[in-house]
Amino acid sequence: MKKIVKIFIVFFGLNATSSLAYDDWIKADKTGAQSIDFTYVRCFYKTSMFGSFTNQPFSFIIQGSTFDCPYSVEYNPVTGEWRE
Repeated sequence: MKKIVKIFIVFFGLNATSSLAYDDWIKADKTGAQSIDFTYVRCFYKTSMFGSFTNQPFSFIIQGSTFDCPYSVEYNPVTGEWRE
C-alpha cells in the first residue's frame, strides 16, 4: 500500500511540474520600446499579475519599428517564451 501511495505522489508531483512549465502564461503590458537600428526594436514589458511574479520586467527583440511592439502579451516565466 505504501508503494502505491509513493507512486501516486511522484506521478502527480511530476504532472504538476509539467503543467507549471507549459501552462502558466501571465499577462504583461508594454512599458516602452527602444529602436536598436533601422531593422530591429527592443520591446519592454512588465507583468500585471498579483502573486510571486508581480511587476517582473522583461524584454525581447523583434524585427520592425517601435510601433510593431504588441500592447500586451502573455509571458511564461518558467520557459521565457512570449505570445500575443
